[in-house]
Order: sequence, then C-alpha cells, then structure tokens
Amino acid sequence: MMPLINLLPWRPLRRRHRLKIWGCILLFGVLLITGSMLLWTHSLAVKVRWQQAQATQLEVQESALKALLSRQQKELKARQQRLAILQAEVTRKDNISRWENVLNMLASRLPENSWLQRVSWQNESATISGVAGDARELDRFEAVLADLPGAFKVKPGELRDEKGKGLVFTFTLTPMGGEHAE
Repeated sequence: MMPLINLLPWRPLRRRHRLKIWGCILLFGVLLITGSMLLWTHSLAVKVRWQQAQATQLEVQESALKALLSRQQKELKARQQRLAILQAEVTRKDNISRWENVLNMLASRLPENSWLQRVSWQNESATISGVAGDARELDRFEAVLADLPGAFKVKPGELRDEKGKGLVFTFTLTPMGGEHAE
C-alpha cells in the first residue's frame, strides 16, 4: 500500500493553530486568575499587617493611658486629702475664732468679785470653772452666760461653797441645734 498523501495540509495546520490559540487563551486565563489571586492575597496581607501594627500601637497607647489615669487618680486622691486637711484646719480655726469671741465677751462682762479658774472645750462644748464671791454674783455670771452671742445651752455643773474663797462653780456651754458659736 501506498501511503496517503494529504493534498490539503491546511486542515491539520488549522487544527494545530486552533489548539495553540485555545491553549494560549487557557494559559492566559489561568495566569490571569493566578495573578489576580496573588494581588488579592497580597492586599489582604497588607491589610492584616496594617491592622496588627495599629493594634500594637493601640495597645501601647492603652497602657500609656492606663498609667496616666493611675497617676492622675493618685494625684487627685492626694489633692482631696490635702483639701480635707485644709478644710478641717479652716473649720478648727473658725471654731477657735468663734469661741475666742465668746470667751472675750464673757471675760469683759465678768462680775467684779468673780474670776475664771479653767476654760476647756471639747466636741463643740466649753466647760467653764471659776469662783464667784457670793450667790448674787453667781446669778449675774449665769445671766452673762445666757446673754452671750450665739445660741447656747447653759448647763450648770458642780457648785460648792469654799470658806474664805467663795462659791466654786462649773458651767457647760453647748451650741444649740448643732450650731457653732458666733
């Protein structure tokens, strides 16, 4: 037998040519898909790295802010303690000033033959001990106590007659209704 001779070589050529074109199209498609996937994963990786950097930065800021908050809270507490101490000191000085006015008024109005032996105060009340010449002077002294500026509850205490000295007395002055002496 004789080999067949193809007098129309264009058909196999056209077939090879089409196979090459379809192969190139397929290869281009695969490369295009692979390239787009690589770009997409690269952009995701960049976003992840950016978010990690941002998270790290936020953690650093958070720790710095926590330290700042802690320091400011300590400073605020110290300031509040100093303020409380200063307010207590001002209150104490005001009370001393008020009682000083009351006691100065008492000393200026003291009956002639009477004198004070001891004055002490504790918990908003004052205890006054002294000596009066006789019962009339003791009554005048009690009237002076009732006439003092500020609203006081006058509570008589110990009273004894010492021969040669006079009447030894004790009174307690307490501001009424929790008011301070004025």
